[in-house]
Amino acid sequence: MKTILLAAALICAASPSHAQTLTADSAAVSTDTLATQHLQEVVVVADNAKVSATKTSFLPTTKQRNSASGIVALLESMAIPGLRTNDDGVTTVSGESVALFIDFQPATSEDLKGLNPRDVKRVEVLESPSDPRFRGERHVVNYVMQKYEYGGYTRLYNNERFGGQFLSGNGLYSKFTYKKMNFDLSLHNDHYDYNHRGSNVTETFGPSPTINIRGIPTPSPKGEGRGGASILRNQRTTAADFKRNSPSVSLRALYSTEKVQLSHILSFAYSRTPHNDTQGELSYVTSNGPYTSA
Repeated sequence: MKTILLAAALICAASPSHAQTLTADSAAVSTDTLATQHLQEVVVVADNAKVSATKTSFLPTTKQRNSASGIVALLESMAIPGLRTNDDGVTTVSGESVALFIDFQPATSEDLKGLNPRDVKRVEVLESPSDPRFRGERHVVNYVMQKYEYGGYTRLYNNERFGGQFLSGNGLYSKFTYKKMNFDLSLHNDHYDYNHRGSNVTETFGPSPTINIRGIPTPSPKGEGRGGASILRNQRTTAADFKRNSPSVSLRALYSTEKVQLSHILSFAYSRTPHNDTQGELSYVTSNGPYTSA
């Protein structure tokens, strides 16, 4: 009996301590709060890209900058998703045109040919940007270039293309910077040389009524009716020679700050076609036999 009473006393003595511990834990849980903060913009950073709500920035590698022949070729080597490059410039994958800018200035053809791809710090891709410097363009690529206090460079370039015709574009691009002023000088020449042999064009006229054109009896093309005869026109080119030279020169002075951009351009372009010759055979055959030949 004494043993039972002693155990009960020990239980009663321990109960307040246990109840106090539970009360303290409950108080700790009820007073714990979580601080929250509203995020204005979510930025996802990868090894060579930074994605935000307004634009996507891509960082070219040193190898890509050094191996590119120009800033458009740099885009091709970077393989930016959603963009395609071709001879006419840059488009989206759906074929829509993309406006190119250099430090928020519209890129000229001289810029695309002559700017040094090693000076490209990053490439920004924007969709319907609200910045007025992009002039309301829907699809935009903005090159952010290395800034210099003063200095410059001169770059020689040459591009050649073969395949049925020969196209050569060569020139000189010189850039000089002094504080907020930039001066660009561009000399360029495009040379076309096209020689094509053996093309054939065949057309069939009639049977159709004969009509008069300036007093000359002539069958109307591909008509059907009474009278007249079928005529087969065959044109065969045996030789062709087309050559064109298009030299141009331009000088630009650009003053640029974050709030003000002023640009003046002086340019001259000339085109000369020394040869545009074609040799071939032209023959007409009627349903009754040869009609005429030339």
